[in-house]
Amino acid sequence: MKKYIRVLLLAALVCSLLAGCSIETKSSKDSQDESKYHLYYLNESETVLREEPYSPGEETADFMVKDLMQKLGSKDAPDGEISLLPEDVSINSYEVQKDLLVIDFSKEYSKMSKIREVMTRDGVVQTFLQIPDIHKVQFTVGGQPLTNSRNQEVGEMTSDTFAQYTGKDKESYRYDTFTLYFMDKNGKNLVSGAFYTEKSGYPLDISLCNDGKKLAVSMLTVNNGEVCSTIKCYNFGSVGQNEIDYMVGSFDYPDVIIPQIEFTDNNRLVAFGDSKIILFSGTQKPEPDDEIALNQEIKSVFTSENYIGIIYNNDVQAESDTESTEESRHMEIYNTGGKHVLSKDFTMDYENVDFLGNGEICIRNATECQIYNTYGVKKFSYTFDTPLYDVISDGSQNGYIFIMEGTTEKVRLK
Repeated sequence: MKKYIRVLLLAALVCSLLAGCSIETKSSKDSQDESKYHLYYLNESETVLREEPYSPGEETADFMVKDLMQKLGSKDAPDGEISLLPEDVSINSYEVQKDLLVIDFSKEYSKMSKIREVMTRDGVVQTFLQIPDIHKVQFTVGGQPLTNSRNQEVGEMTSDTFAQYTGKDKESYRYDTFTLYFMDKNGKNLVSGAFYTEKSGYPLDISLCNDGKKLAVSMLTVNNGEVCSTIKCYNFGSVGQNEIDYMVGSFDYPDVIIPQIEFTDNNRLVAFGDSKIILFSGTQKPEPDDEIALNQEIKSVFTSENYIGIIYNNDVQAESDTESTEESRHMEIYNTGGKHVLSKDFTMDYENVDFLGNGEICIRNATECQIYNTYGVKKFSYTFDTPLYDVISDGSQNGYIFIMEGTTEKVRLK
């Protein structure tokens, strides 16, 4: 029920946008509107794309791809601007597949901050979509598809992937109204509430608690080069009826991007930021009560009613000499009150990670599965012959149900 209502709310929210996520692009004084092609750079605060005129020696796809790759990889930039690629990021290779350009970057690409990565990705995509017959661009990192913070593949990017505005009519982008429609499972509108943003604010995520009464929204604004996230909390019960638009709380977090929020139960909310995790609690009006600092970029997050899980790419030596440091992952588990519970390294190339109904941690991909308890003990590790779709706890500490292609097996560990 929770997921179904959340989809309805998100669909209604997206449909109500007056202006979407936009990235500002500015031209230099010497850059004329007549210039057919451009090179892209970032301003020094890494919040605005800047363009400079570019005149290729030949207007052919083969020449321009090679020439622009060389210019992108050189890291040269005009005064007051910086290269799209950080110094430690390099281009491993590229390949043109009909109208698709695939670019493979070094593994250091994944170490960029979220906002720098989005700005870089936008600038690179704009750069190569100028080329005749190139209509799509795809990124890989170390030979693997680029993924977002939820471990989902970004895939092919086109001219519609990023909304742009040139700054000529900025004021039309600066004030937006978003309406939240609260619906039942049949799509009937129960109540609605509006929230307002200034200077290019837009929603990143929403979460609805299990009882359907409380809703949280993560908003992002970029003003004068400064990034700020805002968590807005709504109560559609009796308490919220006394508030304007049902909003019972609003909390600002300068210099933090919060792409994911999640109610772990009716009274606890978790906000996953790029530099910290913020924990909220409250039966009617959620309030921040603790924070968990992050020292590197998160690869995956997962939650239950009692725990919060975080996975990083591991830069430290793995537990065993036989394990590859480069492919190692590091997992941290906290309870929903912010107390640290577990640190654990593992090397499995996973696709899904979650808490089972008995509180244990299940890490799996299409054929492999590992199960750990909250003490870090590996209780189960197995490679299946057929595709594995899901793992469910039967409610006990040692009973599991494995759902595979064409069969379901119930297993009890000794």
